[in-house]
Formats: sequence, C-alpha cells, structure tokens
Amino acid sequence: MTILDDRSEFSDDTFRGLTLAGTKPGSRVFRDCVFEGGDFSAADLSDTRFTDCTFRDANLANARLVNVKLGTVRFERCKLIGVDFTPCEPVFFDVAFDQCDLSYCVFAGMSLK
Repeated sequence: MTILDDRSEFSDDTFRGLTLAGTKPGSRVFRDCVFEGGDFSAADLSDTRFTDCTFRDANLANARLVNVKLGTVRFERCKLIGVDFTPCEPVFFDVAFDQCDLSYCVFAGMSLK
C-alpha cells in the first residue's frame, strides 16, 4: 500500500496500491503519473487535477469528481461503477477507457470522443 505524502503537486510518479478509499485527500495536482492497482472507491477527489495520467487496474467506484480536471487521462481495466463525470471541468475533459466497468456512470453533457 502506498500513501500520499504532504506535497500538493506530483509529477512523473508511479503509485502502486495507493489506497484512498472513502477519504478526501484535498486539492492535488498530478502530471504524468501512473496509478496501478489503487483503491479510490468512494474517495472525494474534488478539486484535483490529473494531466497525462494513467489508471491501471484501479477501483474508482463511486468516487466523487466535483471540479476535477481530467486532461488526457487513460483508464485501463478499471472499475468505475457509479462515477458521475458531469461535475468534472468540461473544458479539460479528455479521457479514454480500455476494458473498464462503466456500469451506472453518468456522462450527461460531457464531450466523449
């Protein structure tokens, strides 16, 4: 299990087994980061920015994404059940999904390519 340190910005980091389930880690910025096998279920990721990041085999079921910026973010084999993407910043919304469980996700009003 990996734990986030007190930094507010992360760049070129790989997080393996990061567990933030049910927590509110606060406003953070992640650039060029990889999240492998982490548990973000029911985490409040509000006001967080992810740019050029990849999530692999992660659980983000029911994560809260208010004012989250997802710029060129890739989800591979992730569990995203029940995630509401509509409160994300639409200007920065650029995501890709590969073999993910998107059951009960909401994308109303979001631009999907």
